[in-house]
Amino acid sequence: MKLLVVDDDVIILQAMKSFLSKEGFEVISTADAQEALKIIEEQKNELDLVVSDIMMPFMSGIELLTAIKEINKDIPIVIVSALDQREVIMMSFQLGAEDFVKKPINMDELIIRVQKALKLFEQPPVE
Repeated sequence: MKLLVVDDDVIILQAMKSFLSKEGFEVISTADAQEALKIIEEQKNELDLVVSDIMMPFMSGIELLTAIKEINKDIPIVIVSALDQREVIMMSFQLGAEDFVKKPINMDELIIRVQKALKLFEQPPVE
């Protein structure tokens, strides 16, 4: 399974990448939402899931979420954020996010939510 992780906080980004890699995922990471969008456009059929922060410079996680769903509506997205505002969380879900993880991130919770989102998007076997 191939994941894209996006967070402008490089320490959190590296922690998520390291943890998810140890869990057996192939992880691409970037601290830039615009770079993430380029990766998604180039690898839209290869990526299995995106984990993205909300608060980022130049392009917010909400804008990134919207752009991702325009490119590939079937890719699951897990949002991570220190923002604990109901409106932001609800907007994320309305735009197509599968789950939300509050910062500071509990890595065990993150892996459970990633696995849950991936399971929801599993393709049934072709008969």
